[in-house]
Amino acid sequence: MALSTALFYYLPAATICFALAKCIYNVLFHPLHHYPGPLLARATRLYHIWYDLSGIQHLKQKQWHDTYGPVVRVAPDELSYNTAQACIDICVYQGHRTQDRPASFEKDGGFFATESNVSHTVVANDADHRGFRRLQAYAFSQKALLAQQDVLGVHLDEFIRQLRQRAASSSHSQEKEEEGKEEGVVDLVQWLNFLTFDTIGDLAFGSPVGCLRKDHRSRYIDVVFSLVKISNHFRAARRFPSPLQQILMIAVIPWGLKDDYHFQIKFSEETDRTDLYLSFPSRRKKKF
Repeated sequence: MALSTALFYYLPAATICFALAKCIYNVLFHPLHHYPGPLLARATRLYHIWYDLSGIQHLKQKQWHDTYGPVVRVAPDELSYNTAQACIDICVYQGHRTQDRPASFEKDGGFFATESNVSHTVVANDADHRGFRRLQAYAFSQKALLAQQDVLGVHLDEFIRQLRQRAASSSHSQEKEEEGKEEGVVDLVQWLNFLTFDTIGDLAFGSPVGCLRKDHRSRYIDVVFSLVKISNHFRAARRFPSPLQQILMIAVIPWGLKDDYHFQIKFSEETDRTDLYLSFPSRRKKKF
């Protein structure tokens, strides 16, 4: 009983002391301590994660750059640059090594990692990325894009037809008034999403999603948006050490995510098209 009581009191106290010591180290002694930035951002990554999960990190980062300059320490171990030269130095692959810098910077594993452990163009290292680019190069060549012109034209024509029909329509004005909609006004964001998903669905999966013709979002679009949101939570969880990282990843998975995942896999595999340009001849499957 005495041991359990001691652990009950001293373990939280030790955790708090360790966290405070870590914050002090990050602010005063970390190798990046001389870079400017908000005090809480320099002390703990929780500050960055809070704004990231709130969906306003990009706004805060713009505000910090306006305050602190072109280089801002947005987390204890992360710097943000907003100059054109920095973009070239960091993101553009030079193809050769120089005395000042390697051929390219390694990608941040906490940001670009995937839960499926399957590499792809976005998360691949330099060597694998070159292989991906070679496999996908033909799909983006002029010849290949011209071959898909008819596919693109079908969806663009339908997109314009739907916009013209709604912009010029004068019928159902009473229904529109009851619904609080202005006659002749369309939500371009929604319709551009429809165009994007129908086009990509046709080119990538061999079947359009059908949003343009049906005038509503399909389940596939909702699945994509839900996966984008949950990936943000996964990225935040990866910033913590194991086993806390795995616990947080399980805790933030919505109940419907497994069904959404399997729906996406099924949708991507059901196609009769033979002209699709796939990166790999086989697909890897992940089981939950």
